[in-house]
Amino acid sequence: MNGGSSVPYREAYEMAGSVRPHYQETLALVMATSTSDLSQRVRAAVETLEVTFRDRPFPIDVVPRLLSSDEWRTLEAGAAQRARALNAFVVDVYGDQEVVRQGILPRAVIETSAGFEPLLCGCWPTDCVPAAVVGLDVIKDATGSYLVLEDNLRSPAGMAFGDAAEEVREMVLPSLSRHRRVEYSHLAELRRSLRAAACPTQRDPLVVLLADGSTAPAWYEHYTLARRLDARVATYADLSLRGNDLALRDSHGRLRRVDVIYRRDGEERLQTPSGSLSPSGRLLLKPWLKGHLGLVNGFGTGVADDKLLHAYVPELIRFYLGEQPILDSVPTWGLATQDGRFSDHFGAVDIIESLPEFVIKPRFGQAGRGVAIYRETGPAEREQLKREIGHQAMDWIVQPFVQMSCHPSITSEGLVERYVDLRPFVFTPTTGSSPSCTPLTRFGGVNQPLIFNFSRGSGVKPTWISK
Repeated sequence: MNGGSSVPYREAYEMAGSVRPHYQETLALVMATSTSDLSQRVRAAVETLEVTFRDRPFPIDVVPRLLSSDEWRTLEAGAAQRARALNAFVVDVYGDQEVVRQGILPRAVIETSAGFEPLLCGCWPTDCVPAAVVGLDVIKDATGSYLVLEDNLRSPAGMAFGDAAEEVREMVLPSLSRHRRVEYSHLAELRRSLRAAACPTQRDPLVVLLADGSTAPAWYEHYTLARRLDARVATYADLSLRGNDLALRDSHGRLRRVDVIYRRDGEERLQTPSGSLSPSGRLLLKPWLKGHLGLVNGFGTGVADDKLLHAYVPELIRFYLGEQPILDSVPTWGLATQDGRFSDHFGAVDIIESLPEFVIKPRFGQAGRGVAIYRETGPAEREQLKREIGHQAMDWIVQPFVQMSCHPSITSEGLVERYVDLRPFVFTPTTGSSPSCTPLTRFGGVNQPLIFNFSRGSGVKPTWISK
């Protein structure tokens, strides 16, 4: 259950401890300076650039992760394929649901999903890319093979932190610049997707990044992205509905029509539990359905974020695209019954005997909340998990524990290997356009090294692709 070995794949070192050939020059330049001094300079650069999360300095490492052009080509193709299939799935969910009619996916998976929006059935906007920005969570197992751990279609985060990591690296280790080969830009691709979401006749669309305000944990990213994209940051209080249009009041008190909303706020649902429209539904739904407003990403995409759906993505690729999956997925099982068994179309696994080898996740959790690596939990937490699973079995999924790869990072004590994952961002500006990808590497936090989430202390390092 751990990728064939309990020893993690070391990305920069051979198992014998020697540096892999493609890392030799990079690590030699890193080690040419005192790591204690580098660590202090990194902290100073982060403070100078005011890179924060929850008002605390954001963890950044400057030892770049090096991907060969061949492995990135495979990752890019696999990520793009996955995004195409998931976008097709969202359109189908709110259309004819052929995936259910053909027996590929049980209807219950859709209907029990917290991200499913029944209000959109039969009225999905035409020529609308559901998720113009998709972020995958990809890990490398103990054999060095890549596996997709999760899919994120609502509002995948991290682009501004990725750019900040490169800025800090340039400030601290400019000597490495000559080894950086293939350039890419999260911002350039995001800008292209946002502009494409506007009405084609709009030459100078007003793009608004919708956020929860300056008290939000990711305010640095929201503010930075908006500033660099020449977009406006706004909360719901700054917006108003004028007929079929959404309007924003500018600094002079004038109302201006909003053409595109980049959704980075915490309000995800169209309806409240009572059935009335949520604040986002009241403001955004009508202009979006009328074609007067572009959304990145659209309502209803959360149905594809459901961690139970992850189990079916390989079949969705075959169904919608007629292709074999390029990237393998971490196996995923749903809890379909309450009698102590995992069950889905892959078979059944006994819960009591198998739990120690599994990672348990809530189907609809975010920010790493509720994720438990069972082998690392104490007796009290295990009993609590079993009680919660027994009461709400359909709300949980399990995945086998996979030994993830590690990569060197600078600390005051020297180079320390930390677990890493890869988030390929996939940008699909318009229906039918070819997706493009950019990479982001996250490393685990000090207290929770195996959970990659900024709320859990994860950081970011540069990711470089060779020619």
